[in-house]
Amino acid sequence: MPNQYTGGDKLYDISAIDTRLTELEREKHQLIALREKLQKSRPTPPVSGSFSPEQKKAMGYTIFFSGESASTDKAKQFEAVLV
Repeated sequence: MPNQYTGGDKLYDISAIDTRLTELEREKHQLIALREKLQKSRPTPPVSGSFSPEQKKAMGYTIFFSGESASTDKAKQFEAVLV
């Protein structure tokens, strides 16, 4: 039996291993194609340079005020930085 190998208590058939490797390679290609399709159908989140002015303002308020109440003076100071 030249196509078989006994390792420990298991009997391995080389042709069965080759068949399984082929199946796994086919499944790998299918999964890669599916991943690419999903990535194209779901655009990646915007990077910081593509936020709208309103989004930047909201994020800035959160960072700038960091938990304190927003006073009118501080809000004007923050908006002046954005301009």
